Amino acid sequence: MRKELFYFLFLLLIIGFVSCQSEDITDDSAETAELDDKTIIQQLGFDVSTLIDKGDYYLVEGDISLVKKNLKQHLAEFRGETDESKLKQGYLNGRLVSLTNVKNMTIRIDGVSVPTSGIGSDWRTAVMTAINAWNNIPGSCIKFNYTTASTADITVRRAYSSNGEYARVSDFPLNQKPSREIIVNSMHDNFANKANTIIHEMGHTVGFLHTHYTPAQQGGVLIPGTPTIDDNSIMSYNRNRGLIPGFSTNDIKAIHYLYPLNNVITSSSYQVSPNQNISYTFSGLTLSSDIRITWQAVQNVTLVSGQGTTNATFKATANGKAKVRAIINYYGNEFIFESSNVTIEVPLPEGYVAVHIGYVKVGSTFSIPSGSNTIQGYAATFQHLGANNFRIDYLPGSRQDEVIGEIATWDPMQRKQIVFRIFCYCD
Repeated sequence: MRKELFYFLFLLLIIGFVSCQSEDITDDSAETAELDDKTIIQQLGFDVSTLIDKGDYYLVEGDISLVKKNLKQHLAEFRGETDESKLKQGYLNGRLVSLTNVKNMTIRIDGVSVPTSGIGSDWRTAVMTAINAWNNIPGSCIKFNYTTASTADITVRRAYSSNGEYARVSDFPLNQKPSREIIVNSMHDNFANKANTIIHEMGHTVGFLHTHYTPAQQGGVLIPGTPTIDDNSIMSYNRNRGLIPGFSTNDIKAIHYLYPLNNVITSSSYQVSPNQNISYTFSGLTLSSDIRITWQAVQNVTLVSGQGTTNATFKATANGKAKVRAIINYYGNEFIFESSNVTIEVPLPEGYVAVHIGYVKVGSTFSIPSGSNTIQGYAATFQHLGANNFRIDYLPGSRQDEVIGEIATWDPMQRKQIVFRIFCYCD
């Protein structure tokens, strides 16, 4: 499987911070004010040899519109010179969409310029296909929500352009919000690969750059584990435009790097007893013939039901950590997600209270509370060293996080039995 690439204009921001700045803030520093537009665009990392002056914006690299009035703000954010940059950017300067905003971006199709029937109407179908492709990337928090409202974060409209581009975006993300427009070219109403084109442009709306340039040529940052140039990426002009959605393993790796979805697999409980059922849900995925899921029992569980669906039930079989795996086949590419957030514990006798005393390494010694009257080993043996001191040794097959022993004692202050649980630290 060939590696792909995404890389991005400088910006990684503090998770969850919501921007409330104006979109038209300009940098007032003398140095920035003295720069002409071409120099600013060059410093932003774009290929100025492709620059076309279109009046209130510049068209660069064929499909990126840079609004003239926003150029100084782009450069200020790129350099980290604005208060907005300093507050919201964790350690790199530039532009992406915030992790709060990217989870709920509204997108609409202009009802005037994009017809509902006849020539040009299939741009609408292309937009819906592209939305579905982005929204179903496993493990990504990117969500484009289609709306028929009169306003949205992103508007898709249709206009004629003699420059020959299939489509373009209006500006790159500013103030942690996506690009405002995708403009499709009515010159290419008969173009067969509209959906692939819209998927490409939607990548620009959240900050992804062209991959037929190197990151250094665009002032970008290379995503770890991806090559400097990749002409098969969805963001390359040299890609196969007939593919839907056109993403591959490393494209999605890059999306995971910038826009990860936390808690992809959620569970109905965090603590159960052996023989109890645990329900797991894989979040943010709509299954189809091209997007499939396979569940696997990895440790201390067996699959009961739900194979092939986003909701599966497993039965706990032994004490320790329950570990399950979801394998997502996304248009022929496989992605593996695992969860081990459920602890299976032996139920306590009535009247006892569990107190976790942490991890104990093999061969280590520990003391038990004075007055303890019972010590029980499940996956370990204990050697009495005198007084209240013991040595612990694992039995074969002990696993990380497994409950390997308990110490029961009477607590005169609480007037109840206390059970101290010991967890395996397998190094």
